[in-house]
Amino acid sequence: MNYKKARDNQAPLNELVEYLVSHEKRDYNIREFTPLYGSDERQFCSPGFNLPIGQFSRMVYGQYQGYHNSLDTKEVMTIEALLQSVDEIEAILRLQELNGVYVNLKPYGEPMLSQYDLYPDINSPTSWKDTSKLVIDNRQMLNQILMTLNYSDGEHTLIDIARKQNYPLYHYEASINRLQEVGLLKGPIREKRGSQA
Repeated sequence: MNYKKARDNQAPLNELVEYLVSHEKRDYNIREFTPLYGSDERQFCSPGFNLPIGQFSRMVYGQYQGYHNSLDTKEVMTIEALLQSVDEIEAILRLQELNGVYVNLKPYGEPMLSQYDLYPDINSPTSWKDTSKLVIDNRQMLNQILMTLNYSDGEHTLIDIARKQNYPLYHYEASINRLQEVGLLKGPIREKRGSQA
């Protein structure tokens, strides 16, 4: 998968894709924005709009012989490749929806998690050795809950929080949903406190 960045380097999608490559080792080729070639992102990112729009593609202009010509056939563009691209872009968009800043609704100290049924039933050093960062278990969820509550100050994005723990970003969905269900967390909010709209 190729991603051409939005013109604004601070665009949320740029940050997400760079995070996925650098921290989760996703195999994406990231290209800098340029108005010299490309597709509609050049129009959407022009100075009058400057929308935070990047471009995903399987093949890149100038590197693909069939670009906009008779070599671009259904033998090259398979249904399987199309479905793989759709699935990958959907996964990225789901992460983009999950990202943002959150606000801890009980920010004065750590809330009594057992009161919200958030403290695991089994939590001891003897069970921690069975913990795998690839599987959301009680210890991982507790770690995510504690870190998310502490850094949900309207200043840190979910990517900021994930960087501190080194868990895949999509693993936070369950703990965030649970915190929202019990009324401890608000968000995601797209703008950090103090940023200009």
